[in-house]
Amino acid sequence: WATCRPTCSRNHLVHCTRAHAQHCCRRMSCAAPLQVGYVSPDLFTHSVSYFAEAPLSRHSRSRVQLYVYSCVGKPDVKTVRLRQQVAANGGVWRDVGRLPEHQLAQLIRQDGIDILVELTGHTANNRLAVCAMRAAPVQVTWIGYPNSTGLDAVDYRLTDAICDPVDTKQTFTEELVRLPGCFLCYTPAPEAPPVAPLPAAANGFVTFGSFNNLAKITPQVLTLWGRILNR
Repeated sequence: WATCRPTCSRNHLVHCTRAHAQHCCRRMSCAAPLQVGYVSPDLFTHSVSYFAEAPLSRHSRSRVQLYVYSCVGKPDVKTVRLRQQVAANGGVWRDVGRLPEHQLAQLIRQDGIDILVELTGHTANNRLAVCAMRAAPVQVTWIGYPNSTGLDAVDYRLTDAICDPVDTKQTFTEELVRLPGCFLCYTPAPEAPPVAPLPAAANGFVTFGSFNNLAKITPQVLTLWGRILNR
């Protein structure tokens, strides 16, 4: 995020509201680090956590003051590791799962967050209502939901040119920010075993697997997979 400060263009200011533009200009002229907050209920052994781990642990401390608003209902070992990584990076971890939306929004404002990044979208236990209350001057959606939030209060959606081509006809309420290469980065679990030899090398065919919620694997999905694999 800090790399965006020196290049905050006229076009960027046009797309912001007047209040957002004034905020950006003030922060551009300020030597203090940007206050960046992440809010998520998925900071446990959940798919989102494997993509959130890199940004939560690798922000530049001289350019970003990190805040994490964890809405996790049942913390686990992964939650503990993420909390430790955030602390080691000079960040602030707040357990806010029990806070109602209006109190969480007020806390984010009190922390002086410049950019709030929500990692859930329209999936379970999201805190999109906090974004709707404009908890931070600049609000972003990322990782957890591959579509628009539909909220005018969410300013940007992080993506890439593969997931959302420049000529896409899909509409979004957010402005798309296409990151170079890929819009996210996977961090494997440290306890994961070594990669095994490729089964196809011995079998002579590809074994297809899906790690997913069984409710998503419908007869229609299986039929589609079969058609694709038979091509």
